[in-house]
Amino acid sequence: MTNNKTELLIEWMDKLKSVFQLQYDYFKYLIPLSTGSILILMAFMENIFTNLNVSIKIFIFISFFGFLLTIAFSLVALPISIKLIQDMTLTQYPGIGASDDVFKKIKDKLKWIKIFGYMVISSYIFGIFMLLLGTGIYFLN
Repeated sequence: MTNNKTELLIEWMDKLKSVFQLQYDYFKYLIPLSTGSILILMAFMENIFTNLNVSIKIFIFISFFGFLLTIAFSLVALPISIKLIQDMTLTQYPGIGASDDVFKKIKDKLKWIKIFGYMVISSYIFGIFMLLLGTGIYFLN
């Protein structure tokens, strides 16, 4: 019975590892998206948005800050994701196995990945929303 439980646990960890590999890619791809958004924002401010009032400048600055936060949170979450994937891989080796110490490390990293995942997506959506709000106000005036 214990052997069957261990096999099921290892199978579950393998599936979960593939989910976290996708999450690693998610963090990895949001960095260039945010960088590109900042570059587009700077190009717009230089060429298109010539006569900006203070409220639009505030929205654009907040958007810029949201994209910077996305980059920062993603850069912090990437090494945690890599270590989490490595720890999940360790559970599949017979010598190391699915020990309580490895599970404790995985559980701790899961907590941080969840926190940074929420922070990354919320700062990116916030940056996009503020950019859309600022440009909407600019074109409506």
